[in-house]
Amino acid sequence: MSDNLVNFHNLTKSQKNTIVAFVVSAATMLAMGFLVVFIILAGKPGTRAAGVCSYSFLPTIVAPATPVSTYVSAPDQTSVAKDTFEVEIFSPNSIQNASGTRVGPGTLTLTAPSLEGTYGVSVKDITLNAMCVSSSNNTNLIVSLNLLVCKADVNHDGVVTAQDAQLVFSVFQNKKPYDANYDLNGDGKVSAADAQRVFSLVGQKCSYSLSVGSLSTTSVVFTTSPQSAGGIFLVIKNPAGSVVAKLGPIPAGQTTIPWNLATTAALPQGTYSATLVFSNDAQASNTVTFPVQSPPPTVKISAASTTIPFNTSTTIFWTSTNASSCEVFPPGWKGTTGQQPTGNLTQTTNYIASCTGPGGSAKASVTVNVVSSPSPSPTAYPSPKPSPTPATTPTPTSWTLIGANVLPTTAGINVVFNFTPGSNGNINLVVISSNTGDRGFDSGPIPSGSQSVIWQNAPVGNYTAALYYGTSKISNSIQFVIQ
Repeated sequence: MSDNLVNFHNLTKSQKNTIVAFVVSAATMLAMGFLVVFIILAGKPGTRAAGVCSYSFLPTIVAPATPVSTYVSAPDQTSVAKDTFEVEIFSPNSIQNASGTRVGPGTLTLTAPSLEGTYGVSVKDITLNAMCVSSSNNTNLIVSLNLLVCKADVNHDGVVTAQDAQLVFSVFQNKKPYDANYDLNGDGKVSAADAQRVFSLVGQKCSYSLSVGSLSTTSVVFTTSPQSAGGIFLVIKNPAGSVVAKLGPIPAGQTTIPWNLATTAALPQGTYSATLVFSNDAQASNTVTFPVQSPPPTVKISAASTTIPFNTSTTIFWTSTNASSCEVFPPGWKGTTGQQPTGNLTQTTNYIASCTGPGGSAKASVTVNVVSSPSPSPTAYPSPKPSPTPATTPTPTSWTLIGANVLPTTAGINVVFNFTPGSNGNINLVVISSNTGDRGFDSGPIPSGSQSVIWQNAPVGNYTAALYYGTSKISNSIQFVIQ
């Protein structure tokens, strides 16, 4: 070290100056390096994290061309004190936009657009090239004098009066729980400023524009402008002018009102009308008309059991929609919905439900299958009454016995038997008691061409019936019960 110092002193003046200049240059470069690192660590202007600023604006509902104040804030007010902020009120179609700038956090007041509509509000830190975030989660500004008036009409009678202002002031003065219906400027609280805003609108009348948005056979969707301020109802009347539905109150902020026709009784077709009314039933909007095409009726029918043993019963169920009347055959049960026991069945039976309504008619059916019991085997089969001997063998040689319809009358019980083809004049119908094996009824020769036979005043019991030619059975057998 000492040698180096000696050598330095022994250098010429020129050599010494060269060394000093080098040292100074190196020190300067080192200091510059430290400064660059410091700037990087400290953060240069324009590189701070985005989202450090936030904003809110009031009021959120304004009349056209009225002031809107936007407040810009940041966690570190000092760091953004010289930043330039741009506030913009904009619409999707870029019509009637408004914007302005200010340096540093604070309030910037702009004039709302003169065209009514829903506008967006945004704030940008131009210095940082970063968007600020809304502190109230509200980024839309509604420009609508009518909505403002309707919101100020807090008792929903159609006109803003001093009573409305008093109601708002009462909520503020008595420190009642927050109610958005009384928050006229949208700042999240009810204050004297809200009451003052209502008072400034005294004498203004609230009105809505109603239109039919969409229409089908099952529903209608209505559209209202401006959006509901709450406290209004939709009244629907039929072609005769009678009210068939009253919907509401329509929640505040809602612009569409659906009406489901399926929730009402079957409606006759025709031209219906709809109107918005206030809570005092005063008219709040224009009246719109729309056609109602009644939906077609539907019907369903079922059986508790679709297969049952001989001479037992089950239950028939039926339901319908959009029907004004229904009937089930047999035996003629009536009602748009219902259930009925069948009574003991001795043969397979098909039940048909038939319904009618303003939109048309509908049918549905269910079959109850009866499992036949073994045919009775009497020890001595009684001979039927003798029939005249025909000159020739009758044709055809077989008949089909269709059924036995038991018909109670005031004089007794009649049983009607139907068969096909018609009689040739040489056949007769024989009824045998299933309990005793005795002949219960013998029609004798059935007149030529006839396709039915009536057994009058038939006694109660279980029976089997068939057609005969002489002693020869020429048809199927049917079993039936008389109760």
